[in-house]
Amino acid sequence: MLRKTLLILGKAVAALVALSCLILASLLVWLYFYTADLPDVVALKTFAPELPSDVEFSQCGRTVRVPVTPYSEMNDRLRAALVAAEGNVRPGVLKSQYLALFSPNKSRGGMYSMQLARDLFCFPQRRLSRTLGEIRAAIQIERRFTPDEIVAIFANRMYTGADRNGIEAAAAYYFHKHAKELNTSEAALLVGLIRAPSQLSPIKHPDRALKRRNDVIDGMLTRGAISSEEAEKAKNSRLSLVISET
Repeated sequence: MLRKTLLILGKAVAALVALSCLILASLLVWLYFYTADLPDVVALKTFAPELPSDVEFSQCGRTVRVPVTPYSEMNDRLRAALVAAEGNVRPGVLKSQYLALFSPNKSRGGMYSMQLARDLFCFPQRRLSRTLGEIRAAIQIERRFTPDEIVAIFANRMYTGADRNGIEAAAAYYFHKHAKELNTSEAALLVGLIRAPSQLSPIKHPDRALKRRNDVIDGMLTRGAISSEEAEKAKNSRLSLVISET
């Protein structure tokens, strides 16, 4: 009797697994054909160069020219700040499920791949169609680029307020420095702008910018990227902007 029950249960489980696989396969096929027209993710490669350069790209109808910094030339503090701030990118429920289940880079670069995919879609579409398109674009980004390249692409392309894109332009504007020269406090401040560049502007809302900077510093400390002494020093440092319009 027990053997018969186990046999029936085993068949039921096998049928359920087969049905789940069929549904998943159908969804993947549907996703592929339903989101056939996607932005070209290959063009993002220019934001992960081997040498410093300038990149010109079209962003929702406007042409933007930005200086880009190779990942190899970003100092350890900037890299750590970018990783610490990645968890603040909120991709939405469906895309979060994709990241949790399928993203090979979810521990570093996965959230940024979703953000990059979202930024590639400039014009409003049907909500489900756009969400699925963003997921598929993120899959292509993660297949074509390494985690380091994804972080570099995002850092060089992200909007940082004051009509600036990219960490190099932000460093020059807010601190009159190159990105590779940023210290812990400065790197955390600029990377903290990712969440809401206008609302966290260090010029218009210095208190908010400092609070956000300190959150990023705490994230760097939690990940072991900096010592508690360095974190405390960075959090206690004043907001010393050197605004440059050039």
